Order: sequence, then structure tokens, then C-alpha cells
Amino acid sequence: MPSLKRLLRALAKALLVLALPFLGLLVVAIAVEIVGAPLRGEEEIHLLKTAGFALLNLVPAIAVMCAALLIPAWYLDQLYDLGGIGAGLDYLRIAVFGQVEADPWLVVKEGRLQGDLTNSLAKIGGPGLLVVYNDSAVVTECRGVLKRVLGPGYHRLERFERVWEIVDLRPQHWRYTVNALTRDGIPIACDVDVLFKIDDRPPGSDTPIRPTADRPYPFTEEAVLRAATAIRIREEEREDQVMKWTGRVVIGEAEGFLRGLISQFRLDQLVCPGDEKEKNSCWKSIRKQMQKELPNKVRAVGARIISVDIGRIDIQVSLPEGEEEAAKELRDEVLDQWIRTWQAELERDMLTLQAEGEAALASLEAVSAQAKAEMVLTLTEAIQALVSREQVSAYQIALRLIETLRWMSYDPGVRAFVPLEPLRFLEKLHETVERAVPPTGTTRPARENGREGGEARG
Repeated sequence: MPSLKRLLRALAKALLVLALPFLGLLVVAIAVEIVGAPLRGEEEIHLLKTAGFALLNLVPAIAVMCAALLIPAWYLDQLYDLGGIGAGLDYLRIAVFGQVEADPWLVVKEGRLQGDLTNSLAKIGGPGLLVVYNDSAVVTECRGVLKRVLGPGYHRLERFERVWEIVDLRPQHWRYTVNALTRDGIPIACDVDVLFKIDDRPPGSDTPIRPTADRPYPFTEEAVLRAATAIRIREEEREDQVMKWTGRVVIGEAEGFLRGLISQFRLDQLVCPGDEKEKNSCWKSIRKQMQKELPNKVRAVGARIISVDIGRIDIQVSLPEGEEEAAKELRDEVLDQWIRTWQAELERDMLTLQAEGEAALASLEAVSAQAKAEMVLTLTEAIQALVSREQVSAYQIALRLIETLRWMSYDPGVRAFVPLEPLRFLEKLHETVERAVPPTGTTRPARENGREGGEARG
């Protein structure tokens, strides 16, 4: 039933727009007839005759007024394919005088636009009535500019304001097959299971808004605007050329992230024989990283991840029916690729170990050379100390040489490069020299600061 308030407003506008100009033209036409009667030699003014001529004078004005309505109506019909000039006149009537009844109207339900999709509200825009159910949200545009976000309820669209994008507020469940390459270059197919919805967390908070009876699917206007504008246009030859926010979450974010994670593992790590996927450490790591990182990535699209899981995996073989031989050849090629990858990794590990061993050997040789140099230097210093004295016998030189060698053998850096047999021989030689009687006129060389005794006791 039309609203009395809107009806009175429409009548007032019609009076101002149509009635007053018509009455003004009628008065002017009558005045022209009255003034022109004496000029035509008429002494008396006949009312009916004057009124008839006045109406006749209004014909051009009425034609102009009709043309002012019909031409815009025809133009709107040609531009928006409204279905006839009558539909264009209806839109002009509503646009000029306002909407009296509910018509035109549209309903947004289950993420889709429902109702008469051929009316002016769907093709041109307001004025009109838009009914939004509590499972959807709408972003409108007016004259090429995004205007506002409309939630559940009844909304009056302004002139030329139309539905630009609809966002489904219900949880979305996608099961998508991801094609990826393992670390060893083998193609596999893996199912990713994602449950998500429009982000219902206020900006700067991680706590979702509580659902209510009026709004069972809470949301934020910022998240709806992000989701509505997250449209991606892909190649023209693709069937799914337009990718909306739901596709951005699964295909754009989840698929790309999962591909990167799978590429870090070899196929034998992902499909270990006798190892269930739930107990596989690689899949546990992939699932954990997906659950940790994916929610942060999709927040920029205006979505919130509820749950994410990994489904079955399989080696990707896509061949026409009846090509068993080609399938066998492809399977052999996969195995050859696997073996080549393993060989490359083993060769890499062998080269790494060989390089590390050569570096360690070079280091040992350098330490050995340094130890030998220290031994020669120590012996030289010991002999020089004896030679500086006035009388030095061969016995003293031999004894000092043996004592110096024994003292140096206690050094761990030197002992590591001296075999066990020479050390034992050196000990026996020292004992023999100690028991021998020194020549007449010679004395045993004194031990410097008890160094040797201290080292021996140590």
C-alpha cells in the first residue's frame, strides 16, 4: 500500500512541475486572445471562442512538454534496454516525483540479487527499495563512485544509486585441488580444505563480534569493502576470468602458500610407505604453517579463516582413457626423475664431505709443521745455552737434548703428532743416560726451575 506521506509529496511535486507551468501558459494564452480581439476588429469577446483559441495556442507548448518527457524516456530505453518507452517514463516519474509504492524493488538473499532483474532499479539504479537479508551485505555505487555498505534491512536507494557488489556473509567451504612440484621436481596433486567467512573482527582486534538473532553473521564494513574490491580479472580465454574474494582466499592465497611449502620437501618425505599422513612430520609441519600464516594473509582480502586442512595427495597423472602405455612411460619418467634427483643430492653431499675433509687435512698439516718448528726452536735454544759455557762435553749435550725432547713430549700439541714407540724409546734412553757415569770434570746439567720435574710429576 502506498505511503500517504510519499503520495502527498509526489502530488506536491507534480503540482509544481506540471500543473503550475500549464496554468501559467493557459493564462498567457487567454490574455493574448483578449488583447488581440480589438486588433482583429472584434467588439465583443466571446468566452467560448476565446477559450478555444487559447487552448489552440497551447498545442505547441503541450507538444514541447510531451517531447521533453518522451525523448529522455526513449534515450533511457536505448541506453539501458528497459523494454520500451513506457519503462523509461516510469523511471522518469519515479526519479522526478519520488517513489510512492514499493515498486521498483529488489531482494538480496544468499549472496545473490533476486526479484525482477529487468526493472529500472537493477539496470539504472534508484530511486527504489532494496531488501537485504541477514546473510548478505551490499556495496553500492552512484555515478561511478562507491557510495556505501548496506547490511541487513530495508534501504531506499537514491537516484542513480545501484548495487555494485554483493558479499555472502555465510561461512564458505572450499575444497580445491592444488597442483605442485616437490623438491625433487615431481608433480603431485593435493587437496586443500578451507572454511572461511567475512572478517568479523574490528580493526586492531583479534576478537570476533558475537552473533545476535538479528545478525547471525556479523561483519565489519571495512571487511565487506575489502572483499568487494578484491576482484581480479584474469586471462580472457579462461572460463573463470573474474576471480572474486572467495577465489582470492583459496586460489590466490591458500594455493600459492601450499605450493611453496610442498616445494621444500621430497616426494619420499611426503609419501613414506607405512606412515599415515596424520603422523607424518612433514605434513604436520605443512599443516601447522598453513594454520599459522594463512589467517594473516587473507585478512587483507577481508576474510577470516575458520579452519584449514590438507586432503589426499597423489602423483599428478592426467591422460586420456585407453593410453595405458603412455601412463607407463610417464611413470617410468617420474621414477627416472626421482633417481636423478637422489643422485644429484648424493653427489652434492659427497663433494661437501670431501671438501670438508681436505680442509681438515690441510689444517692438521699446518699444525704439524708448526709443532715441528717449535721443537727445532726449543732444541736450538737448549744447545745454545750449553755452548755459551766454557767447557761443554758431549755427555752434557746429549743429556740436555734428551731432557728437552722429554719435556716437549709432555706438550699435548706435540704429543699428538709423535707415535707411541719413539716416546717409549726416548724414556728408556733418558734412563740409560741418567744411570751412566759422567766423564771426569763434567757435571750433570741443572734442571731449569724444576720445569722438567714438574712436568714429569704432572
